[in-house]
Amino acid sequence: MSVSQKKYPSVLFITNSFSTGGVETHILSLAKMLKARGYFVAVASAGGSLEKELAANGILHIYLPLSARKLYNILLSYRLLFRAVKAYRFDILHAHSRLAAFVVSLLPKTMRQNFVTTAHLDFEVTPLTRFFSRWGEKTLAVSEDICAYLVREYALSYRQISLTVNGIDTELFCQNARSDKFCAKTILHVSRMDQDRAAVAFLLCDILPKLCQHGKVKLILVGGGELLPSLKKRVQEDAFLKEHVWVVGEAVDITPYLERADVFVGVSRAALEAMACGIPTILAGNSGYLGIFRSELLAKAASTNFCCRGECAATPSRLVYDLSHLLFADREELEAISSECRKTVVAHYSLDKMTNDYETFYASLTKLKKHSENLILGYHGFGNLGDDLLLENLLLCIRSIDPFGSISVISQNARKTARGFSVSAVSRKNPLAMLQALLHARVLYVGGGTLLQKDTSHRSLYYYAFWIRLAKLFGKRVVYYANGLGDFSEKDEKMLARLLSGNCVVTLRDRESYLLAKRAVAGMKDKPYLARTADSAMTLQALDKNEAACLFSAHGLPTDKPYFVLALSGRQQEDEIFSSLISAIRTACEAGYFPIFLTMQPQIDAPLAQRLAVKVQVKQAPIVTLPPRVALSLIAGAGFVITSRFHALLFGAMTNRATLCLSRSEKCRRFCREVGITPIDSAEELPRAVSLLFKQEGCFQANCEAVAKLTELAKTTPEKIREGFAYLADKTNDKTIERFKIKEGQKP
Repeated sequence: MSVSQKKYPSVLFITNSFSTGGVETHILSLAKMLKARGYFVAVASAGGSLEKELAANGILHIYLPLSARKLYNILLSYRLLFRAVKAYRFDILHAHSRLAAFVVSLLPKTMRQNFVTTAHLDFEVTPLTRFFSRWGEKTLAVSEDICAYLVREYALSYRQISLTVNGIDTELFCQNARSDKFCAKTILHVSRMDQDRAAVAFLLCDILPKLCQHGKVKLILVGGGELLPSLKKRVQEDAFLKEHVWVVGEAVDITPYLERADVFVGVSRAALEAMACGIPTILAGNSGYLGIFRSELLAKAASTNFCCRGECAATPSRLVYDLSHLLFADREELEAISSECRKTVVAHYSLDKMTNDYETFYASLTKLKKHSENLILGYHGFGNLGDDLLLENLLLCIRSIDPFGSISVISQNARKTARGFSVSAVSRKNPLAMLQALLHARVLYVGGGTLLQKDTSHRSLYYYAFWIRLAKLFGKRVVYYANGLGDFSEKDEKMLARLLSGNCVVTLRDRESYLLAKRAVAGMKDKPYLARTADSAMTLQALDKNEAACLFSAHGLPTDKPYFVLALSGRQQEDEIFSSLISAIRTACEAGYFPIFLTMQPQIDAPLAQRLAVKVQVKQAPIVTLPPRVALSLIAGAGFVITSRFHALLFGAMTNRATLCLSRSEKCRRFCREVGITPIDSAEELPRAVSLLFKQEGCFQANCEAVAKLTELAKTTPEKIREGFAYLADKTNDKTIERFKIKEGQKP
């Protein structure tokens, strides 16, 4: 489809009111950009001072009385919203506040098929607010710490959350807008003058007399709010402040005040607008103080959307020191700071970047079918990082092979999987629904991992074997996606042969599994397509340093000093390894390393991590659950890794970290043999192995060439599956499978 023919969705933004403020300006800027790109955009709110801007840009405004949290207002808002959605048939309902999201959630499901939210702030959570908070199919967060807050407080999946920025119009807010004709040095502060935001405005009034001792200084305070009358009263009643302070109040356009400013003090969007103008900026707000912005502070500032959450509070002495430095610094230093501010906004906070983020976000929303052509069977919905990563890669693989086909996943937690991965999902606790999904499917994908094994339990093997046999009985094609195989007796190998035979595409992630499968099907007439590949996690890429630093800061991880990662399975018999782990952790701490506990499956792993953290008595040793790329980046920066989790072992090998493998599972031992890592045979050896790390460089590290070969093998998995379908088509003369033969570079 050509660009001119592209159909853009219609979007309705819903928020409480539309007066001046960071959220409202964010929505206004976004609405204007999307409209310019061809979207039909409307805003629903209680109105306010920015409503005229919407009208001037031809953007529809729909009145909803959401400015007050009263039952009558909520019911009336629901009624008005119902009428508006029915009349305009919006494709996407996008809520930008908790109250707005709650009202949208009251609509019938058919009217809110694509309901999404943006989280701008980390509000205080109470049992009542948690109960009434509603999050859409997916959520956008404006910073990494908001993303972590949503996961921590509302149990959202990282895959449900996308990141965006507060986009700034760098043509409107530019260095040319500034003027040097004013004789007095001018400090500008822009903020809502509310109880939770106005502390810095009052603090600037307190310290102004000290600043004026060094020269003539003016202070401009811009912003409306509940504390504006008391701020004005204070300035009017103080003769000194009355002469040096200008309290503007609410202002729709702040560019005239930016023209006057020599220094800006504030946070969030207002700070970014000042930085876009090249004004030296001090980041200070109710949530904390970061000081003079320089490029080295970008990771910390970005992780909280320039709001300084989690930082030390602003104090008069720190503010006086930094303001005195900027107001009376030499020209060369000020020009360097000004340039850094402007470049930061242009590079990372442009309107185009924000709009692109939203367009990508909207494109990821899909209307799900009740029954799908591709059905995925695996260990999904249990909150395991490794299996979730394999599912994510399998979905990409299926979409590259069969871009027109719909997908369903059999999951322990169908609702969470459906929301987290934007696919249809079927509960594995509902055999009837699974049977219906299988009957409607063309292909059954046996998801990545070692599903056919008896290490966990015999029941696991028989469970997966039952559904695979049933699929084959119904004439479905079965694809084993980069599977591993457990140890099988001679009797079990016969069962394995029956599971692999016929119309199957079998790709296996390790050499021993491949040889076992090859041996099992050797004497068969009806042989499957069999190929050697590698675990798809090997294709994962770490984040760039700046993005990783933002996320680590958001999670409060002390990655600025030497650390090591412990990714331990809670399924292990704790008594056997507990004392050895404590001894090993203490040995590492004495060598100057700080422990970080990474839980790959929190429900199972967290109790062991908590016990260890308490026992070793390391102050504030973090216990974190991270999305795959962040976990990989965390391990990439570690001194070494202690793990009994398979994918943490992979991450250690991929990033060339020294990795102490405690797991006795066959899959871990096989991987260690393939990449040349020496596993720890018993827990008693662990403290000695940690000591050995510090004496012998390169000890317990993987062979880089072996890892590179496995990575290349992992990349071939989609092509191997496509070859497998072609093999089955030739073998069975089945024309329906021709649709999978997509040429390289062909687009759907």
